[in-house]
Amino acid sequence: MSVGGRGINPGSTVWRCEAAAVEEELPNTWPGQPHSSEALQEKARAFFAGEEPEQVTDDSALKQGKWYRFQEEGGSDTIRSVFVHNYTLSVKADPPPNSVELTKQQKQTLGIHVKEVPAALRQIYDKKIIPIVYGSEDACDVIRNFAIYEERHHFLDTSKLKRVTAPALEECRQAIVCAMRYGKMLCLNIGDPVCELQEKICVSKNRGSFPAGLFQHGGLDSELLREKMYQVEDKDGGQCVMRDGFGVFLLAAYDGSSLAMSSARNDELRRIPGLDQMEEVRMHCDEDCRPSEAARPPWRHQGIHADLRPPRRFQRAGCKKRRFDVSLKQFE
Repeated sequence: MSVGGRGINPGSTVWRCEAAAVEEELPNTWPGQPHSSEALQEKARAFFAGEEPEQVTDDSALKQGKWYRFQEEGGSDTIRSVFVHNYTLSVKADPPPNSVELTKQQKQTLGIHVKEVPAALRQIYDKKIIPIVYGSEDACDVIRNFAIYEERHHFLDTSKLKRVTAPALEECRQAIVCAMRYGKMLCLNIGDPVCELQEKICVSKNRGSFPAGLFQHGGLDSELLREKMYQVEDKDGGQCVMRDGFGVFLLAAYDGSSLAMSSARNDELRRIPGLDQMEEVRMHCDEDCRPSEAARPPWRHQGIHADLRPPRRFQRAGCKKRRFDVSLKQFE
């Protein structure tokens, strides 16, 4: 079962809703298109955190547009719900007359918020399954920075293995051993394009540097395998120690302009050993809620329209690298 959802049609960015019975002109003060599902969820999260009051900024919202219900995350039987308007971002605790539910596909495509990823990864790994995390380039950038600077995590970029050289393999060995020795969660960043992990890297001659067991839960438990990987300076009291807390997860960014993998990217991911046994985690971050004005289509209210269309993402060549201190704020 997938935490974030599975089987999304690549390139599918528009969800159609039922046709409106009567075409109505929206108020001029409203935006030209409905807000994305990510923006609605962020508004709901702010309400639950006490940062946003319950308010209806425009009475027309009770007649036009739609309200979508969100539940408080990680709650119990007394879990709270809130309704957010798709045009005005108004917040209301009681169900408005024009409220609707997010579809299952919309929830699957959105995935979990980047703040929830570390806890979700540990839960999956404790079930003896390797997680693989999918997200936008911005969301993956947050997780990369988190894995680099957070003391209980360690980072390894597999892109350095596009050319399988002795220095690159040694750098990978050191990162894997470090994570095992100090009981850290190892983030394996899967680059674009995906390296030939299965055919050229995770082979017998590289078993002491980059073993295929890295992609299997418990694949590094063998003392004999660790003897091949650990050098004298890596051992504690002559032992190849693997401390509690060690784990592995994979991180891969979407390659298209939507929150989905292209078919070409999906084919490349098949180069990962044991991919079918891994559990997918789809995620999004705050930046996914802020599309540029240029990325917004010029259409307004239509009889058949995409109420919760995911934002068109910046093309990779136009992305601006965000600083670490900005990325890490998402975990505060």
